[in-house]
Amino acid sequence: MPDPCEESTANCLAVDVQGTRDFDTLQLDLSGATTLRYTWPPSAAETFSPPVVLAVPLPMDAAGAFSLSAVALFGDQRVERGQVTGQLVPGAHGKVLLRLQTAP
Repeated sequence: MPDPCEESTANCLAVDVQGTRDFDTLQLDLSGATTLRYTWPPSAAETFSPPVVLAVPLPMDAAGAFSLSAVALFGDQRVERGQVTGQLVPGAHGKVLLRLQTAP
């Protein structure tokens, strides 16, 4: 997977999003090492087909175990969701594989 955090000097989490449904918005919630809500892309402009690789900026002091949950939306409809856990190291770039499944 290409590293979307490669150019970043801040803490960053590279998320490789795998799924089967198109989406226009991905809502991410990170808890544990830090608490963060992140919407990608910042402004909805197009439709995306997985796989998609994105960078989630993190606070510099984010460290420890985390859980990342995601909901993929197409318009206002939930189309897929997923969750992954991992470990953040202060000052480092992390990477996770997020597998989305059809949302009930």
